[in-house]
Amino acid sequence: GDRSGGGAVHVVSKGAMSVAGRISANAGRGYAYYQPAGGSVWIEAASLSGAGRIEALAPLQATGGPGGGGRIAVKLSGGREAMAFTGEITAAGAACKADLHGAPGTIYIETADDAEDGGKLIANGSGERPQYCTGTWLTARAAPYDFSTIELGNKGIFENGKLTLEQV
Repeated sequence: GDRSGGGAVHVVSKGAMSVAGRISANAGRGYAYYQPAGGSVWIEAASLSGAGRIEALAPLQATGGPGGGGRIAVKLSGGREAMAFTGEITAAGAACKADLHGAPGTIYIETADDAEDGGKLIANGSGERPQYCTGTWLTARAAPYDFSTIELGNKGIFENGKLTLEQV
């Protein structure tokens, strides 16, 4: 519905996949003070190409608390060269007109050249520090995270309760 979070999209291809249009799990408009978060996009394929858009966005609101960005995961069975996508992948939090900004979501890209769950983790913010919330949380788990790269852009923030990584 129009006032709901972004939902979930899971695309599985045994071969090559190309995105020329848009794959989205964007949130609806929300209520006056309660804005929904972006949803989840999970892509599994041998390779990914194209110049389209993959997005899990929170809505732009004139008032109210901003929603956070969603989650996007791209897991490719091919090596690093399999990630030939040149379009935009975004999971930004809302950048509201009232100077309120939601936390960015995450984008995770893993190829066969990466260790299992050891791909590239990205958080691109709205350009302003999130308000009424902290950054994007990485929840605790039994095994430690082992990302090949953590990329912060446009004032993105990762936190886990003990450590904060912030792009200033």
